[in-house]
Amino acid sequence: MEISGVLLIVAVFVLLIWFFLFFRRARHKFFSHFLIILLIFLVFTFAISIKGEDVNFKSASGVLSAGKIYFNWLGSAFGNMKSITGYATKLDWDNSNETSKKK
Repeated sequence: MEISGVLLIVAVFVLLIWFFLFFRRARHKFFSHFLIILLIFLVFTFAISIKGEDVNFKSASGVLSAGKIYFNWLGSAFGNMKSITGYATKLDWDNSNETSKKK
């Protein structure tokens, strides 16, 4: 076996190891990015949901009421998204025109 053949085999192994490590890091990066986005989503939606409410975070009852407000708001938001999706799927998405069918 020539030197170029050995170098090719070594290069293939190095690339395989690099791809393995890259995808392993990418999986961890994806998970960490997902957690960061989820945390940002929770902070902003919590701030939006309790805006205008008189919530006292110094007492346990205030924290519980803030949690109730947030989860009620989140549930209604998902309920609204469910309704919108349901209405969108019931629409006639056919692009044809009624007058063209009568020809």
